[in-house]
Amino acid sequence: MTRSPRDVCNSFYHHLSHQSVDDGGYEGSRSEFVKDWNEGEIAFGAWGDHLKSWLDEEGNCRDERCLRVDYSYMKKDIEGAVRMTARHIGVGEVTDDELGDIIPRLSVTYMKANIDKFEPRSVKWVDKGDGFSFVRKGNEGDGKKEFSEEDETVFKEGESLMMGRHYSTLH
Repeated sequence: MTRSPRDVCNSFYHHLSHQSVDDGGYEGSRSEFVKDWNEGEIAFGAWGDHLKSWLDEEGNCRDERCLRVDYSYMKKDIEGAVRMTARHIGVGEVTDDELGDIIPRLSVTYMKANIDKFEPRSVKWVDKGDGFSFVRKGNEGDGKKEFSEEDETVFKEGESLMMGRHYSTLH
């Protein structure tokens, strides 16, 4: 899955800022996080390095066993994304009845209602009283909406250094 870099950064900030520091969580501000994220100083390293480990310069998978699904494509055409994934993993064509069973289980509403199936149990979560849930919104564009002007400046400055020109445009 590839997604807008700002949305990845924003989502990861929400995730790590609500995760216990003992389990790899983050205690700094969003602005500090954006800076650290751009510099690859966040848990799991630089996002651009992650992308480069499985995508070539054109954004294609390096290994035929991988399938790159773009988050915005999935949001626009969940049925197409499910059909493409089924073909890729060798299931073949999915019937309309099967889609009727599968697609509702892929919604944020379903995931929130069944949070125990999705929320990692391997970490402790910090309740900050802000209503955080591991499954948050599933929106596109929240990174840009939630970044301050300072965050946006820092992000743009580090974007090409961390990810390279091509990787910064993957959404």
